[in-house]
Amino acid sequence: MKKKQFYRLKGKFWEYYALVILLISGYRLVAKGRRGGGGAGEIDLLVYKSGVLVAVEVKYRKKEETALACVSRTQRQRQKRALCRAAAERGFNGGLRNDLFAIWGFGRFYLVKGAF
Repeated sequence: MKKKQFYRLKGKFWEYYALVILLISGYRLVAKGRRGGGGAGEIDLLVYKSGVLVAVEVKYRKKEETALACVSRTQRQRQKRALCRAAAERGFNGGLRNDLFAIWGFGRFYLVKGAF
């Protein structure tokens, strides 16, 4: 297995891990791995709970500090555009929110609601 394939597989593993935690917490999956198109970024997980459509960016790092601070300004802007586009495509009129699901070590996590 090539290094790039390994990291892609590892990323998918942590996305599924985050999805399971979110589902247990009462979120409903709308889409995963959704590309925004037109300069909008990819949404790792698009979930819904209590009238709010949430784009979740899943990030894994070895250390907690880097996991919580790893989303660049450009990524945040792309995520916001992608969420707005996803809501418009679905005719969604409720609240919108971008969250960060930061994972570090082996499975320790923190969900930052409204991260950007």
